[in-house]
Amino acid sequence: MKDLKPKYRILVLTNFTRSSSHTLPMAIELAKLVQGAIDVFGVKPVKELPSESSQVRVLRDLKKRKEVLQLKLKTRVEKFIQTQDIPMIYNAKIGHPVDAVREHIKLTKPDLVVLGNYHGMNSFWYRTTLLQTVLKCHRGVTLITRSKRFPSKQKALGLGFIGQFVDSHPMMQTLLKNAKGTHRLFQFSTQANVCKSEHTNELVTYYFETNLENYANYSKYIENDNVHLLCIKKQLLPLKNCLTQQKRNLIKILSLTETPIMVFPN
Repeated sequence: MKDLKPKYRILVLTNFTRSSSHTLPMAIELAKLVQGAIDVFGVKPVKELPSESSQVRVLRDLKKRKEVLQLKLKTRVEKFIQTQDIPMIYNAKIGHPVDAVREHIKLTKPDLVVLGNYHGMNSFWYRTTLLQTVLKCHRGVTLITRSKRFPSKQKALGLGFIGQFVDSHPMMQTLLKNAKGTHRLFQFSTQANVCKSEHTNELVTYYFETNLENYANYSKYIENDNVHLLCIKKQLLPLKNCLTQQKRNLIKILSLTETPIMVFPN
Protein backbone atom coordinates (compact mmCIF):
# COMPACT_ATOMS: atom_id res chain seq x y z
CA MET A 1 0.00 0.00 0.00
CA LYS A 2 2.95 2.34 0.57
CA ASP A 3 3.54 2.22 -3.18
CA LEU A 4 0.02 3.54 -3.86
CA LYS A 5 -0.90 7.20 -3.71
CA PRO A 6 -3.01 7.74 -0.55
CA LYS A 7 -6.57 8.88 -1.06
CA TYR A 8 -7.00 10.34 2.42
CA ARG A 9 -4.81 12.10 4.97
CA ILE A 10 -5.58 10.89 8.49
CA LEU A 11 -4.50 13.03 11.44
CA VAL A 12 -4.16 11.08 14.70
CA LEU A 13 -4.07 13.17 17.89
CA THR A 14 -2.44 11.84 21.04
CA ASN A 15 -1.66 13.27 24.47
CA PHE A 16 0.49 10.25 25.44
CA THR A 17 -2.00 8.97 28.01
CA ARG A 18 -3.92 5.69 28.21
CA SER A 19 -7.05 7.54 27.09
CA SER A 20 -5.54 7.83 23.58
CA SER A 21 -4.17 4.28 23.37
CA HIS A 22 -6.79 3.19 20.82
CA THR A 23 -6.33 6.06 18.39
CA LEU A 24 -3.38 4.85 16.30
CA PRO A 25 -4.35 1.13 16.04
CA MET A 26 -7.86 2.11 14.98
CA ALA A 27 -6.58 4.73 12.54
CA ILE A 28 -4.36 2.07 10.96
CA GLU A 29 -7.30 -0.30 10.43
CA LEU A 30 -9.31 2.56 8.93
CA ALA A 31 -6.40 3.57 6.70
CA LYS A 32 -6.33 0.03 5.30
CA LEU A 33 -10.00 0.32 4.37
CA VAL A 34 -9.87 3.75 2.73
CA GLN A 35 -6.26 3.79 1.43
CA GLY A 36 -5.14 6.50 3.83
CA ALA A 37 -1.82 7.95 5.02
CA ILE A 38 -1.35 8.69 8.73
CA ASP A 39 0.03 11.79 10.42
CA VAL A 40 0.48 11.27 14.18
CA PHE A 41 0.59 14.51 16.14
CA GLY A 42 1.43 14.46 19.85
CA VAL A 43 0.98 17.48 22.10
CA LYS A 44 1.94 18.08 25.73
CA PRO A 45 1.07 21.28 27.62
CA VAL A 46 3.86 23.44 29.01
CA LYS A 47 4.38 22.61 32.66
CA GLU A 48 5.97 24.86 35.23
CA LEU A 49 9.34 26.31 34.30
CA PRO A 50 11.88 27.59 36.82
CA SER A 51 10.58 31.02 37.89
CA GLU A 52 14.00 32.65 37.92
CA SER A 53 15.30 31.09 34.72
CA SER A 54 16.84 33.15 31.98
CA GLN A 55 15.29 33.15 28.53
CA VAL A 56 18.13 30.99 27.21
CA ARG A 57 17.59 28.43 29.96
CA VAL A 58 13.84 28.37 29.34
CA LEU A 59 14.35 27.76 25.61
CA ARG A 60 16.90 25.05 26.37
CA ASP A 61 14.48 23.39 28.79
CA LEU A 62 11.63 23.46 26.26
CA LYS A 63 13.90 21.99 23.59
CA LYS A 64 14.91 19.15 25.91
CA ARG A 65 11.28 18.42 26.76
CA LYS A 66 10.36 18.29 23.09
CA GLU A 67 13.23 15.90 22.37
CA VAL A 68 12.01 13.58 25.13
CA LEU A 69 8.46 13.80 23.78
CA GLN A 70 9.62 13.16 20.21
CA LEU A 71 11.53 10.06 21.35
CA LYS A 72 8.49 8.78 23.21
CA LEU A 73 6.33 9.27 20.13
CA LYS A 74 8.95 7.64 17.91
CA THR A 75 9.00 4.57 20.15
CA ARG A 76 5.24 4.30 19.95
CA VAL A 77 4.92 4.86 16.19
CA GLU A 78 8.00 3.13 14.77
CA LYS A 79 6.78 -0.34 15.72
CA PHE A 80 3.72 0.22 13.56
CA ILE A 81 5.77 1.65 10.70
CA GLN A 82 7.85 -1.55 10.69
CA THR A 83 4.87 -3.92 10.78
CA GLN A 84 2.11 -2.09 8.90
CA ASP A 85 2.00 -1.33 5.19
CA ILE A 86 0.72 2.20 5.79
CA PRO A 87 2.44 5.54 4.97
CA MET A 88 3.07 7.16 8.34
CA ILE A 89 4.76 10.29 9.71
CA TYR A 90 4.82 11.76 13.22
CA ASN A 91 5.64 14.94 15.09
CA ALA A 92 5.49 16.16 18.69
CA LYS A 93 5.03 19.62 20.15
CA ILE A 94 5.17 21.31 23.54
CA GLY A 95 2.50 23.97 23.92
CA HIS A 96 -1.17 24.68 24.46
CA PRO A 97 -2.93 21.55 23.06
CA VAL A 98 -5.96 23.36 21.59
CA ASP A 99 -3.87 26.04 19.87
CA ALA A 100 -1.35 23.49 18.60
CA VAL A 101 -4.06 21.22 17.18
CA ARG A 102 -5.91 24.12 15.57
CA GLU A 103 -2.69 25.30 13.93
CA HIS A 104 -1.77 21.80 12.75
CA ILE A 105 -5.20 21.22 11.21
CA LYS A 106 -5.02 24.55 9.41
CA LEU A 107 -1.55 23.71 8.11
CA THR A 108 -2.06 20.08 7.02
CA LYS A 109 -5.78 20.09 6.07
CA PRO A 110 -6.50 16.43 6.96
CA ASP A 111 -9.47 14.53 5.58
CA LEU A 112 -10.02 12.76 8.88
CA VAL A 113 -9.09 13.66 12.46
CA VAL A 114 -8.93 10.84 15.02
CA LEU A 115 -9.34 11.78 18.70
CA GLY A 116 -8.45 9.72 21.74
CA ASN A 117 -10.63 7.19 23.45
CA TYR A 118 -13.22 8.76 25.77
CA HIS A 119 -13.46 5.70 28.00
CA GLY A 120 -16.15 6.05 30.62
CA MET A 121 -17.43 9.30 29.07
CA ASN A 122 -20.11 11.04 31.06
CA SER A 123 -22.89 13.06 29.50
CA PHE A 124 -20.61 16.10 29.23
CA TRP A 125 -17.94 14.50 27.02
CA TYR A 126 -19.00 16.58 24.01
CA ARG A 127 -18.09 19.76 25.90
CA THR A 128 -14.36 19.02 25.96
CA THR A 129 -12.51 21.98 24.49
CA LEU A 130 -10.41 19.87 22.14
CA LEU A 131 -13.38 18.07 20.61
CA GLN A 132 -15.32 21.30 20.20
CA THR A 133 -12.26 22.90 18.57
CA VAL A 134 -11.84 20.04 16.10
CA LEU A 135 -15.52 20.05 15.18
CA LYS A 136 -15.40 23.81 14.67
CA CYS A 137 -12.18 24.25 12.66
CA HIS A 138 -12.00 20.88 10.85
CA ARG A 139 -14.16 20.60 7.73
CA GLY A 140 -13.63 16.90 7.17
CA VAL A 141 -14.58 13.75 9.06
CA THR A 142 -13.89 13.27 12.79
CA LEU A 143 -13.53 9.90 14.51
CA ILE A 144 -13.96 9.58 18.29
CA THR A 145 -12.43 6.26 19.26
CA ARG A 146 -13.77 4.03 22.02
CA SER A 147 -12.73 0.65 23.40
CA LYS A 148 -14.58 -1.28 20.65
CA ARG A 149 -12.31 -1.88 17.64
CA PHE A 150 -12.78 -2.52 13.96
CA PRO A 151 -12.82 -6.17 12.83
CA SER A 152 -9.50 -7.35 11.43
CA LYS A 153 -11.11 -9.21 8.53
CA GLN A 154 -11.97 -7.31 5.37
CA LYS A 155 -15.60 -7.10 4.29
CA ALA A 156 -16.65 -7.55 7.94
CA LEU A 157 -17.30 -3.95 8.98
CA GLY A 158 -20.70 -3.37 10.56
CA LEU A 159 -21.98 0.19 10.03
CA GLY A 160 -24.61 1.97 12.08
CA PHE A 161 -26.13 5.39 11.47
CA ILE A 162 -27.70 7.89 13.85
CA GLY A 163 -30.54 10.03 12.54
CA GLN A 164 -29.97 9.56 8.82
CA PHE A 165 -28.21 7.28 6.37
CA VAL A 166 -24.94 8.95 5.34
CA ASP A 167 -23.96 7.66 1.91
CA SER A 168 -22.94 10.70 -0.18
CA HIS A 169 -19.54 11.39 1.38
CA PRO A 170 -16.62 9.84 -0.61
CA MET A 171 -15.10 8.26 2.48
CA MET A 172 -18.41 6.67 3.40
CA GLN A 173 -18.80 5.29 -0.11
CA THR A 174 -15.44 3.56 0.35
CA LEU A 175 -16.46 2.23 3.77
CA LEU A 176 -19.74 0.90 2.40
CA LYS A 177 -17.78 -1.27 -0.03
CA ASN A 178 -16.05 -2.86 2.95
CA ALA A 179 -19.16 -3.23 5.10
CA LYS A 180 -21.05 -6.47 5.42
CA GLY A 181 -24.72 -7.26 5.11
CA THR A 182 -27.48 -4.89 6.07
CA HIS A 183 -26.69 -1.53 7.65
CA ARG A 184 -28.41 -0.23 10.78
CA LEU A 185 -30.16 3.14 11.11
CA PHE A 186 -31.13 4.29 14.61
CA GLN A 187 -33.80 6.96 14.77
CA PHE A 188 -34.44 8.77 18.06
CA SER A 189 -37.54 10.89 18.52
CA THR A 190 -40.07 11.99 21.11
CA GLN A 191 -42.87 10.03 19.44
CA ALA A 192 -44.14 6.80 20.93
CA ASN A 193 -42.80 4.36 18.35
CA VAL A 194 -40.36 2.40 20.51
CA CYS A 195 -39.00 -0.82 19.06
CA LYS A 196 -40.69 -0.22 15.74
CA SER A 197 -38.49 -1.24 12.81
CA GLU A 198 -38.50 -1.09 9.03
CA HIS A 199 -36.51 -3.36 6.74
CA THR A 200 -35.12 -3.04 3.24
CA ASN A 201 -32.46 -5.05 1.44
CA GLU A 202 -29.70 -2.63 2.50
CA LEU A 203 -31.00 -0.95 5.64
CA VAL A 204 -32.82 -1.82 8.86
CA THR A 205 -34.30 1.21 10.62
CA TYR A 206 -34.99 1.15 14.36
CA TYR A 207 -37.07 3.80 16.14
CA PHE A 208 -36.51 4.66 19.78
CA GLU A 209 -38.46 7.05 21.99
CA THR A 210 -36.14 9.44 23.82
CA ASN A 211 -38.81 10.53 26.28
CA LEU A 212 -38.16 7.29 28.13
CA GLU A 213 -34.98 7.15 30.19
CA ASN A 214 -33.83 3.80 28.84
CA TYR A 215 -30.48 5.17 27.67
CA ALA A 216 -28.48 2.17 28.86
CA ASN A 217 -30.86 -0.25 27.11
CA TYR A 218 -30.61 1.67 23.83
CA SER A 219 -26.81 1.70 24.07
CA LYS A 220 -26.69 -2.04 24.76
CA TYR A 221 -28.98 -2.59 21.79
CA ILE A 222 -26.49 -0.78 19.56
CA GLU A 223 -23.57 -2.65 21.15
CA ASN A 224 -25.17 -6.04 20.53
CA ASP A 225 -26.28 -5.33 16.97
CA ASN A 226 -22.91 -5.99 15.34
CA VAL A 227 -22.16 -2.30 14.78
CA HIS A 228 -18.44 -1.46 14.71
CA LEU A 229 -18.78 2.18 13.69
CA LEU A 230 -21.54 4.67 14.49
CA CYS A 231 -21.90 7.39 11.84
CA ILE A 232 -23.58 10.71 12.53
CA LYS A 233 -23.87 14.11 10.85
CA LYS A 234 -22.20 17.01 12.68
CA GLN A 235 -25.47 18.94 12.81
CA LEU A 236 -26.94 16.34 15.16
CA LEU A 237 -24.25 16.94 17.77
CA PRO A 238 -24.79 19.89 20.13
CA LEU A 239 -22.68 22.98 20.42
CA LYS A 240 -21.99 24.33 23.89
CA ASN A 241 -24.68 26.97 23.62
CA CYS A 242 -27.21 24.99 21.60
CA LEU A 243 -28.49 21.94 23.46
CA THR A 244 -32.06 20.82 22.84
CA GLN A 245 -33.63 18.09 24.94
CA GLN A 246 -33.48 15.64 22.04
CA LYS A 247 -29.76 16.30 21.54
CA ARG A 248 -29.21 15.99 25.29
CA ASN A 249 -30.83 12.56 25.24
CA LEU A 250 -28.79 11.51 22.22
CA ILE A 251 -25.57 12.50 23.99
CA LYS A 252 -26.53 10.32 26.97
CA ILE A 253 -27.10 7.34 24.66
CA LEU A 254 -23.78 7.85 22.87
CA SER A 255 -22.03 8.23 26.22
CA LEU A 256 -22.98 4.70 27.21
CA THR A 257 -21.75 2.89 24.12
CA GLU A 258 -18.17 1.78 23.48
CA THR A 259 -18.65 1.89 19.71
CA PRO A 260 -16.43 4.42 17.86
CA ILE A 261 -18.31 7.49 16.62
CA MET A 262 -17.58 8.93 13.17
CA VAL A 263 -18.84 12.49 12.64
CA PHE A 264 -19.44 13.58 9.04
CA PRO A 265 -19.65 17.20 7.87
CA ASN A 266 -23.12 18.54 7.15
